[in-house]
Formats: sequence, C-alpha cells, structure tokens
Amino acid sequence: MNQNRRRFLSTTTLAACGLAAATPLRAEQSPVTIASSPARKSTFTYCLNTATIRGQKLGLVKEVETAGAAGYDAIEPWIGTISEYVAAGGTLKDMAKRLKDLNLTVESAIGFAEWIVDDDGRRAKGLETAKRDMDMVAQLGGTRI
Repeated sequence: MNQNRRRFLSTTTLAACGLAAATPLRAEQSPVTIASSPARKSTFTYCLNTATIRGQKLGLVKEVETAGAAGYDAIEPWIGTISEYVAAGGTLKDMAKRLKDLNLTVESAIGFAEWIVDDDGRRAKGLETAKRDMDMVAQLGGTRI
C-alpha cells in the first residue's frame, strides 16, 4: 500500500507541475503587472562591489560615477582605493558630497587590516590601521568594513 501511495503522489505531483509549466498565463491572469503595481521604493539595495571592476584601475571617482550611472543604490569600495584618492589630494568630505549628489551610499568597504594575529606588535599596528580605515569609511557615510 505504501508504494502505491508514493507512486500516486509522485505521479500526480509531476503531472500537476508539468501542467502548470505548460499553461501560458495571459496578462490579465498575472497576479502582478508592472503597469498596475503601485510605485514604491524597493527595500532591496543594489550595491556595486568594486572588486568586479577593480581590474580597470578606475580610481574612486570613476568607480563612484560608474555606480551612479549604472543605477546602483550603493557602492562597496576598497580601502586601498579610498586611501589612494586621499593621497592624491582628494578629500573625504568632497567624496561624501559626490556620493550624496549621485544618491549613493557606502554600504560597506573592503579592507584587510591585520588585527587578528597572534603577535602583539602586529595586532596593535593592525588595530590602528583598522581604526583609520573605519574612520575613512564613516566620513563617507559608511558603517561596515
């Protein structure tokens, strides 16, 4: 009896799935259509992980402009890229304004401060690096590394 029940359930389930997949929906049957959906801001944030374009060596300004032009909500820059921007004379205040003007946020940043090591000197140096990195990210409006 158990085998017959299992066979029946698996057969009917497969048949139902096949029927559902083979039946096309007409527009008026669709539960939600773009035209009838109320306009509202998505609760999902699209964030450009700049590792995906890192090979182009654009620099922070161009990375931010690229994210804005592509329609992203946020950006995840590398700490090294932020540091290079500052070393070349850019200010974090100016970059924060540019981000705001492009309606972008800094959701996170990618950094590798060496703070989780079993060496007191290296750990102390790594923690100082992490503090500096976190300060830069905070000045851009970010909250995570």
